[in-house]
Amino acid sequence: MMQRALALPGLWRSYLPSLPRRVPLCTLPLPQAQEEQTSGRQHLVVTASGADRPGIVARLSKRVLDCGGNLEISRMARLAGEFSVLMLVTFDITTARKAEQLRTSLLQIEGLQVSTRWTSHDRMQLVRPLNKFRKILLRGVDNPGLVYNLTEYLASYGINIESLETYTQETASGGVTLFMMEGVIAMPVGLSTASFIKNLDTLQATLGAEIKISDLPNPAHHKFAAPNFQDST
Repeated sequence: MMQRALALPGLWRSYLPSLPRRVPLCTLPLPQAQEEQTSGRQHLVVTASGADRPGIVARLSKRVLDCGGNLEISRMARLAGEFSVLMLVTFDITTARKAEQLRTSLLQIEGLQVSTRWTSHDRMQLVRPLNKFRKILLRGVDNPGLVYNLTEYLASYGINIESLETYTQETASGGVTLFMMEGVIAMPVGLSTASFIKNLDTLQATLGAEIKISDLPNPAHHKFAAPNFQDST
């Protein structure tokens, strides 16, 4: 299993070098026919990954700003020398041009792979009340298949995974590697709790791992946890 690589809050301090001023890269107009505009604020989900180096977060956020976007929510991690980011960028209006301009701009960062998708905020809000958000934690000796078996079990009950982080750590005495999984899940209203808990106990015994599900301290933090995606192209 991959060693834990996300360090907060120190992550931001490691990506704030003094960078030279750059000319905005989103100035070339596209034909009006490509613009399919609608009114209101719209959200674009951007995923990007590439070789990690100092300043990459600053460069990403600068290009979002140059393209007229507002970076609202982001998740960033460094894994085995690779950097990955998931961003929710807000624009005043939806246009095919905006998504393509931002994608083109980000691709000019050497070695970066980028994809963009529009998310429908209205549809997301209609789905969200049908779920109860809970925190989930798994802890056990590191073995292949822990993530698969737990996530397959959750899926069998129609439970959606909103966020997930996994990592390993050595025991204090050494010689044993522990696997940890932390996340947020969305449990459908009407779920048979008795059946779910009974079978979860069986799963814990089978995996030899401890699995805990608890109330989420602040569900409001997951405002955009389950967006409805639409292709930007």
